[in-house]
Amino acid sequence: MLNTPIPPEHAHLFSRVWNSAAIRIVADGGANVLREFVKSWDTFQRPTLICGDLDSISADTHKFFVDLGVCVKRIASQDSTDLQKSIQALEQMEAANSCKAPVDSTFVMRHPLVIYGGLGSRLDQSMHTLHVLAQLAPDASSSAAVPYVQVHTSPLPDSTLQARPETILIASSCVSCLLPPVRLPRLTDVAPGHA
Repeated sequence: MLNTPIPPEHAHLFSRVWNSAAIRIVADGGANVLREFVKSWDTFQRPTLICGDLDSISADTHKFFVDLGVCVKRIASQDSTDLQKSIQALEQMEAANSCKAPVDSTFVMRHPLVIYGGLGSRLDQSMHTLHVLAQLAPDASSSAAVPYVQVHTSPLPDSTLQARPETILIASSCVSCLLPPVRLPRLTDVAPGHA
């Protein structure tokens, strides 16, 4: 969740998506928006993590979430946006959880990614959001890479954000589902009599 207001017409959708998420990360000032939005924490899932450079979260909101038991982590780098820092934190959580899997230690579970916000307020941040979305697309080329900024003491071996199986962006004015590219079979790929 980025620092984007939740309009009344998105309240129900946002609540359903938020409460059903396995991991809930709030980027910096998004914590102010979330705190204002939630009426009762008894029925609303708490964030897994609030992270970013923490230049937008209010002192009251910071204290509120720390008192609620939410991990609030400052990532000081100014070489990446809070969106990128949040995705990197998610990647590291996924990698840490995958290490506990008994099957194959190289397998990393990639959750579908739902991003709330990121488009429509500041042009520079909107452009960066689009760039990050291009990088997250399956089969994204390395030329779309955004440099990886170390979030914790043990960065992932790759220096870029990892492609996601699915990415959904919910902006304040629309809901966009950014699906992986779909390859439709050519007519010549279909067996005779099965077209």
